[in-house]
Amino acid sequence: MGGEKEKSLDDEQRLWAMREHLGVRARPTDAAFESEVTAAAVRPVEPIIARYADRTGELIIDVIAQQVGVRFEEVRSDRDIERLEQKYLVEKRELGFGRLAQELADRTVDALLFQRLHATGDSQDRWVAVLNMTQTQSRAYWSRPHELIHRLAEPPQRRLPFYRHRSDARNRLERIIDIGAAELAFPRTAFGPRVQAVAGQHLTWELVQEVRAAFAPTSSLLSAGKAVLRFWPHPAFLLQARVRGRRGKPTVDVALRIDVEGFSASALLSGVQFFPNMRVPPSSPIAQTFATHRNITDLESLGRWSTTTGSCLPDRRVLTSALHMGSVIYGLVTLG
Repeated sequence: MGGEKEKSLDDEQRLWAMREHLGVRARPTDAAFESEVTAAAVRPVEPIIARYADRTGELIIDVIAQQVGVRFEEVRSDRDIERLEQKYLVEKRELGFGRLAQELADRTVDALLFQRLHATGDSQDRWVAVLNMTQTQSRAYWSRPHELIHRLAEPPQRRLPFYRHRSDARNRLERIIDIGAAELAFPRTAFGPRVQAVAGQHLTWELVQEVRAAFAPTSSLLSAGKAVLRFWPHPAFLLQARVRGRRGKPTVDVALRIDVEGFSASALLSGVQFFPNMRVPPSSPIAQTFATHRNITDLESLGRWSTTTGSCLPDRRVLTSALHMGSVIYGLVTLG
């Protein structure tokens, strides 16, 4: 309990330090704080994004990293840890790397960001971002802009330990960083026009794959889908479905149920609102994909989506594109 309270106080101090570093007017307690911090952090690199808007996201991120002195290092095995210890601990006398193995032993840590103590002002590795890829490589593309936003939004650490970064939607500081990371990974001025160019087509996972392959081929399909939805001009939802029971009663009424992972801006005005933990009807392509393990795209009626209390969604005809990913089904639902 004491550790959690200490971390909460540390995060609060970092929010105030972030405000001073970026010169934003909003206080951490203000509703506008997140948007002001994101805008201020991204603003210095917007010329780079504009200059390379017709190139890939990977190249944009690499150029930004070079501009701000961040070197990305990837760890896939113990041999990589040994290599980095030799490079930074032994050869460059950066004592923080003596903790590298200990820090990466925590499987929930996606990345570590460290400001080198012995780097010169013009070094290309004044900051070192170590990406933990021992469990999965699917977050590698996302982790890079995430670490860059930490570099851009926060003042120099002035302390020896690594900053340990993990995905945590409940942590406000990491949530702010993720908002900024989304802008670097799929920039409004570079990725947005690409989505607008295909907005006359049906929103399917196949279309998301095409846009992803052209802009950020190393990104995950799910992150690309969320990014496409962010710029999609028509009402659309991203649903995640998995087998479970009622909330608070996991063994009762076990069925394929959904959470809303995202939605387009125009979906807010559509009059359609999916209920949390809502059951997926057997007629939905989401249920059919779950049953067959085949990705299915088809029309369905939302009127067949109902709750145990008898409530149901508006009888709207929609196009649902369902994607099977392990034990989870992801559905893109577009209103006609």
